[in-house]
Amino acid sequence: MQMCRGYRSIYGRFLYSNGLLGSIVHFDRIDDAFALIFNEAFNPKAVEGGLIGAMLQGFQRRSSQMRQGFGSAAIAHSPSKVKYPY
Repeated sequence: MQMCRGYRSIYGRFLYSNGLLGSIVHFDRIDDAFALIFNEAFNPKAVEGGLIGAMLQGFQRRSSQMRQGFGSAAIAHSPSKVKYPY
């Protein structure tokens, strides 16, 4: 456990320093990057894709929570010992 704590600290410093170095090296492109993010994130095509993706994730989550279509009812009830199984 103690060993992992040291590696996380080194890894965090590595990521932070590389992010800082990349920001310094490409300082002249920061405003273009933010403009690209906001222009592309809020156009109608991106919003449509985001909504479709969110709906798909919701459907997947619901189907896995409700266990519909997976046939898990037989698995869940198979070890039970009852007098009348039906």
